[in-house]
Amino acid sequence: MLNTPLVQNYIKMIRNYATFTGRACRSEYWLAVAMNCIIVFAISIIRTVIVGVIAFSGSKAAISVTNLLLTSVQSLYSLFVIVPMYALQVRRLHDVNRSGWWLLFSGTGFGSILLLIWYCTVGTEDTNLFGSDPHPIRQY
Repeated sequence: MLNTPLVQNYIKMIRNYATFTGRACRSEYWLAVAMNCIIVFAISIIRTVIVGVIAFSGSKAAISVTNLLLTSVQSLYSLFVIVPMYALQVRRLHDVNRSGWWLLFSGTGFGSILLLIWYCTVGTEDTNLFGSDPHPIRQY
């Protein structure tokens, strides 16, 4: 399980947590995002199951404490991955020859659509303003 591209790209994202230079290819970006979604989903499922089991016992105080604890775990995880995720997004934008400053428009509807398009776009071949091609041998 640890040797799959999904996990490898997620670990690569965490290792490069503050690297806002260079480029990230589509597979590196989307596999790390997919693994992040799986982790968030797993935490949510575990939280729901545990709170549901405690709710079945009928202790409202235990439900509140457990819900608070598990919400804190989820929040801590979100804080843990926020910088690595932004760094990965910047590197992905660099691959399509765009500045990381475009992330400032992610809160707008048009900006989010534009970013999604760029995240799905094939990166520029060879060297661009932000570094060399992360896939020097492209097979079409």
